[in-house]
Amino acid sequence: MSLNTQFITLWMMFVSGCMLGGILDCYRVLSGQLHLKRWLIPLFDVLYWLTAMVLVFRILYWSNFGEVRLFIFLGLIAGAAVYYALFSRHFIRLFRLILRWLAACWRFIVHFFRIFVITPMVYISRIVLAVVMFFGTASILLGKFVLQLVYPLWKILRRSLQHLMRITWLRAAAKQLRAKISQFRRRS
Repeated sequence: MSLNTQFITLWMMFVSGCMLGGILDCYRVLSGQLHLKRWLIPLFDVLYWLTAMVLVFRILYWSNFGEVRLFIFLGLIAGAAVYYALFSRHFIRLFRLILRWLAACWRFIVHFFRIFVITPMVYISRIVLAVVMFFGTASILLGKFVLQLVYPLWKILRRSLQHLMRITWLRAAAKQLRAKISQFRRRS
């Protein structure tokens, strides 16, 4: 491995150490904000370390085709130490600020959706239901009114039909009509 490749690899591992520190700070802040259950913390720790391992070895493979030397570990440790000494507090503040901003944006979107979508739909559905109830009630009342108006006429018509049915030739005609109707029904 040439000296140039070693310096590039050392620099990449230094940057990787800084990135691992930043990712670990993000993970700690998120786990504190999300209030993870106790049994989930080891699972997420393992996921963090697997992700860190894949990230470091991808960068190592990209920088020097995966050759592992002592200065690689020294670069990782130096990067993490510099990150925690100089940048950690500022990065955590910035990350918390970003999380608060994202939470405020989410609350705004939910509030906007509630005001401009849910509330109008509720009022529109109430108006539609009121209109349907009004017309339903009006049609029932109108139907009852019409039935009360027609009822005396129905009584007269029924009595007239009863008198007509007493006439024998009319009974025979009604019997023939029933027979034809039942015969027609059997054919269909």
